[in-house]
Amino acid sequence: MPRTYRLSFAHSAGPRKEVPCPVEECPYRTPVKANIRRHFFSRHHTASLHIEDDGNVPRFCQLCGVSVSLPSVQRGHVDSDRCKANVRQTRQRERKQAAAQVQARVFTIDGDELKKADNFKYLGRQISSRDSDLTALFLNLSKARKRLTRISRLLTRDGASPVVGGKFYVAAIVSVLLCGSKTCVWSLRILNTVCGFHHRASRCLAGKRPMRQQDGTYT
Repeated sequence: MPRTYRLSFAHSAGPRKEVPCPVEECPYRTPVKANIRRHFFSRHHTASLHIEDDGNVPRFCQLCGVSVSLPSVQRGHVDSDRCKANVRQTRQRERKQAAAQVQARVFTIDGDELKKADNFKYLGRQISSRDSDLTALFLNLSKARKRLTRISRLLTRDGASPVVGGKFYVAAIVSVLLCGSKTCVWSLRILNTVCGFHHRASRCLAGKRPMRQQDGTYT
């Protein structure tokens, strides 16, 4: 059973006083209830929090599991971006815990412990023991960057147009970058990484380097 920590925020006419986290040896302090709820969800997810000012019965969101107040429920916490982010964080935490349990397993033969291979190549593709395609993507990115560097130098020396550079990019670079992508699980991180490489490669082949503006942004 998870341990339940009780906390009370004193009401006063003056400025709010910071309330320390009830967990032992935790230095976190805050005067805001919402902050202590988010802190408990991210740092002490194995414990539960009950703020006595919210009533005798603690309320927890059925989707993300975070402690919520009655006004927050009435405002539609379930449909909020905060609840969706909490759900994603909970699923990510569960995947990490499952991976840690798998890594902790030990296989032996006649009492001799077998060595573990976190990453290995199979039919030319990088396979990860964590069931992630990021390792294979990073290997393809390394090959694609090297090929992009060689081709961009050749095209720049001969004065090729951006249209010709785009054809070389599709024929010689994308084939390396997307090798084995039909069987990949395209997460948001993988998609952003590939899109970022496409953007930088397009600028490089078109001869349009990013220009830094006065506000710190690039165009």
